[in-house]
Amino acid sequence: MGLMVFGHRGAGHNEPENTLRAIRWALTHGIDGVEVDLRLTKDKRVILIHDESVDRTTDGTGFLRNLTLNEVRNLDAGMGERIPTLEEVISLIRGRIKVLLHIKDEGVEEEALKILREAKNTQNYYLWLSKRDRAKLRKHEISVAHSISGEDRGFAITGFVRSIEDVKDRSEDIIEAHRLGYPILVVVHPELDERLQDKGLLTEMGVDGVITDYPEDYMRVRGKSF
Repeated sequence: MGLMVFGHRGAGHNEPENTLRAIRWALTHGIDGVEVDLRLTKDKRVILIHDESVDRTTDGTGFLRNLTLNEVRNLDAGMGERIPTLEEVISLIRGRIKVLLHIKDEGVEEEALKILREAKNTQNYYLWLSKRDRAKLRKHEISVAHSISGEDRGFAITGFVRSIEDVKDRSEDIIEAHRLGYPILVVVHPELDERLQDKGLLTEMGVDGVITDYPEDYMRVRGKSF
């Protein structure tokens, strides 16, 4: 298959981030998976949003800790989209692609696991607690996204890489991740996306997949047309 491709916050730059519209784009265009961010509302509902406030990504203002789900759902998250719940994401995806659930708040992990298990739908979901879950890889900021179903080991994931030199600097960690049985994903900063002409170079450097704002560029390397 070659390099695995995950849309950053759903579909990268193609659609409003962390929305069902973004996930539909990934499903329609054959992307391997999506990375989405999970936080809690005031009434402890699990929703998709990156920031701790709604200011940047919606037409509203305020911190999530002060907003209920109903209040959040009244906001426009871009192109008429509403901020989705994790339940809606599960219903839409139905196990068709891999999903990296990036945990952004304390307490989200437990609520997300409860929802997935009640839905009896844990296949292809990975829990990523980047702030505290390390893969025994100390040189750089590399963490692990664990398979919820236990069907595989999950993934080792780097922080943002802004250049090929950043990837080279992580070569020891890439080797160690593979020794521990983890495929490794790099979070590609848009600066590198724009400069890197030969996307296949990452595969030659031992990278197994990317989390990117430009998933279509990496899919073209695999012969996918857009």
